[in-house]
Amino acid sequence: MKKSKFTHFVFSIYSTALCNYPYYPFVAKTVNEAIHKYIKFITYKDAICEGAELHLIGTCELHPNSTELENLQPYIVPKKVEIKENFLSKLFVLIDCKVVAFERYLKTLSERKSVQNGKTRKY
Repeated sequence: MKKSKFTHFVFSIYSTALCNYPYYPFVAKTVNEAIHKYIKFITYKDAICEGAELHLIGTCELHPNSTELENLQPYIVPKKVEIKENFLSKLFVLIDCKVVAFERYLKTLSERKSVQNGKTRKY
């Protein structure tokens, strides 16, 4: 039985200061998923390029439960994804950043406890 392929979008972060794409592209099913990944990316990084913008740069096909990209189709002209600021988007970004920060806090707290107890296991 042949597994079906699903079409995904390919995104990358563009730097207006460098006029280039300094980071590896990533794949997402929807634009909302890409925005979520973009927010996590800029939240986790200690430093990010100046003038970072999210761009839709193409499409590809992906098998379920696989990481192999097939039939990669880059766009001739990449499309800038604009995140409009309104109450709901600000609320989403705030909640997302707080969740990421809380997860990071729990991880470092569990690592500290394991080091203090002289144990190497993580909780």
